[in-house]
Amino acid sequence: MPSVEDDRLNPSSSGSCDHANPVCTCATSDADRAALLEKYLDVLAEDGWPNVLLMPLDEEGKGPVIAGRCRLLKRPEREALTDEAKSYLRTPSEAVDAVRAGHRGFCLYAGREDLGTAGLVFTDHDDPDRFPADEHTLTVVSGSGEGYHQTFENGGSVRNAKGKKELNGVGEVRADTQYVVLPGSIHPSGGIYHIESNPGIEQLEPRDLPAELRPGSEGREATDS
Repeated sequence: MPSVEDDRLNPSSSGSCDHANPVCTCATSDADRAALLEKYLDVLAEDGWPNVLLMPLDEEGKGPVIAGRCRLLKRPEREALTDEAKSYLRTPSEAVDAVRAGHRGFCLYAGREDLGTAGLVFTDHDDPDRFPADEHTLTVVSGSGEGYHQTFENGGSVRNAKGKKELNGVGEVRADTQYVVLPGSIHPSGGIYHIESNPGIEQLEPRDLPAELRPGSEGREATDS
């Protein structure tokens, strides 16, 4: 399991409360949360993704603001963004300023050139015991405090997939138009997503994943979710 990289990015680690996540709303200011988001975005920029566009979260803090309002992609081809979805997008500096002003947080969609994320892939580790986090790539603690999101460079052919068979329910691979919630965001539990370790952004190949987390029929489904 990754270890905390920098106590300065773990502002409430010295406090005590009943949250499962050691970084939570009990002792973390909006300025602290903005710093958590800015750190993550700085890592992306340093590794070749300086111009990502972020989607605000809804009032619950775990889904994109567009959920229930509009689609991310135009029908029927689902290639271009809808105009309404575009209106919600924010640049890195705008997103950091919004969190500093009290916004709950932001998410990022993987693998889209029009969002500045071409070549980015995320893994979601809901059950780290059965789907362990990789020690060699940028790792974020989920807001619940019970899992991880990891950021990789797509080796070229990694696709969306959910754990199946023996790994059913352990997590997902999000490589194309699926999102992850970013550091600095507030989970409904009160926990705050934050970087756990930052050894850089590793390349991910299909052979690096267990067979149960390689794509079957999941290739492009749930792109608006």
